[in-house]
Amino acid sequence: MQREFFGFDSIYKLEKLCDEFNAKNVFLVIGKNSFIRSGAERKTKAIFEKLKITQLNRLSTNPNIDEVEKGINVFRKTNPDIVVAIGGGSTIDIAKAINTLAVHDKKPVLYLKGEKHLKKTGKPLIAIPTTAGTGSEATSFATIYIEKEKFSLDGKKLTLPTVAIIDPSLTESMPKYIAASTGLDALCQGIESLWSVKSTYESRKYARTAIELAFNNLEKAVDNPDKETRMNMAKAANLSGKAINISKTTACHSISYPITSYFGIGHGHAVAIAMPEIIKFNSRVSQSNCNDRRGVDFV
Repeated sequence: MQREFFGFDSIYKLEKLCDEFNAKNVFLVIGKNSFIRSGAERKTKAIFEKLKITQLNRLSTNPNIDEVEKGINVFRKTNPDIVVAIGGGSTIDIAKAINTLAVHDKKPVLYLKGEKHLKKTGKPLIAIPTTAGTGSEATSFATIYIEKEKFSLDGKKLTLPTVAIIDPSLTESMPKYIAASTGLDALCQGIESLWSVKSTYESRKYARTAIELAFNNLEKAVDNPDKETRMNMAKAANLSGKAINISKTTACHSISYPITSYFGIGHGHAVAIAMPEIIKFNSRVSQSNCNDRRGVDFV
């Protein structure tokens, strides 16, 4: 069962968690720019000064197999007590993949392509998002690209972060485009989860709240943000992550990955490009093309 800490300045819970896990040696995965820009570097400085830190700085925009393999090599050499991921969804995904695959013997690509199955869990993983969008801190899967093709690593309980710290103060410095793109991801994840053929009562409950929060707060969070909108978007992202962790995503996400991979368009932006047409399609679904066993009325 994942533990969760939510609220402004909840990042300071990290010190107590490091003590709890008796962590002396930390493998730290950080975002390309967000670690400094978000204020996370400043807020964790006193905590990390007391510990041995091996820092993996992400350089690519999208998480890829080369980063995973590099990270695994460093991880194995340092043998950390815990893993801490501070950044956007891609950073948390990379940390999940490295942490889990480092304790497996075969090549990472075999697990990503489903030719081998995960059997072991890695070290305790603390996920701290600096964006309000993907909800990666609440999901068990990690998106990794191999030569522009998207693969998903999903080890259920084996890959789900041990602890999630959702501190909306870390999202206050997001550039407008990132705030918009990640916020759209949260909104779209809620919508896709709601109509997914794998949705459940629980996932739809998460999804409905995520949709409502994102729809009502996204524009202000981009153009004129305040603490309330930051909090609401952080909640929307987290709940959308919990929703898709049950139901998975659907067509919009599938369509988005090559748009991001080949044209460099932000993930949430790419998902949102596909959303209007899929909404139209689902609004017109008929008995002949409905693949949800609950029927047309349900969809």
